[in-house]
Amino acid sequence: MNKLLSACLLISVFACNNQNSNSTEKKSQEDKVVANNAATGNCGSLILFKKGAVVEGTSYDANGKQTHKETTTVTDVTEEGGMLIAKSSSLTNGVAGNKTINLVYKCDGTNLYLDINAMLANFAGMGSVKGDIKPVQFPINISEGQTLPEASYTISMDRGAVKMDITSTIKNRTVGAKEKIKTTAGTWDCYKVNSDMDSDVQGLDEQTKKIMDAVKAKTKMSMVMWYTPEIGIVRTEMYSNGKLNSSSDITGIKN
Repeated sequence: MNKLLSACLLISVFACNNQNSNSTEKKSQEDKVVANNAATGNCGSLILFKKGAVVEGTSYDANGKQTHKETTTVTDVTEEGGMLIAKSSSLTNGVAGNKTINLVYKCDGTNLYLDINAMLANFAGMGSVKGDIKPVQFPINISEGQTLPEASYTISMDRGAVKMDITSTIKNRTVGAKEKIKTTAGTWDCYKVNSDMDSDVQGLDEQTKKIMDAVKAKTKMSMVMWYTPEIGIVRTEMYSNGKLNSSSDITGIKN
């Protein structure tokens, strides 16, 4: 489950739009929303909330070999209850084939949120979401030394004789110093965001739980994201016991 959430995070790109100097006869619906809603004004400059914007991400294995590409297109932007809501479609091309998933992002002018319910809806049959969901969020205004809220959700799975609840958590999210990150899409000064990833399974038989707990005790999963308010999540690295497992870069942006 941690792998599922981290994979979705890799394509949750929060980027600022470069304004086009060419005049248009009509403002788009999303621009009208931004202009008329001061509470979400900070959200309107993010590429994630620009209908038609396209962001390309490329993922690599521990040896730097490309494993797949994700092309995310913003398909719709609306306003509801003081929030901008952006729907996007992400096509992944990789060795395991192609897959398209739909994602929903929200912005209240201060923070950006990944809608976990909408994310998990792409994986029919996996299980139902239960309990208190803490969404993945990033502040639009970020600074070194901040501690960011943890994100978590619980999936209830029923496989006949096997019933279990799997809780995944991204915790200990701390903001470090700025670092210069360069990809094929550009170069940016990014804040380094460190976090730990954890999972807990309830409903297993005693023997299986002991095995799972033993593995968990010996394995520490962590994630590092390089984030800039101007572009968003530029780079992500996943670690197991301090050893790099995979990484992902933003490799293309089209407004």
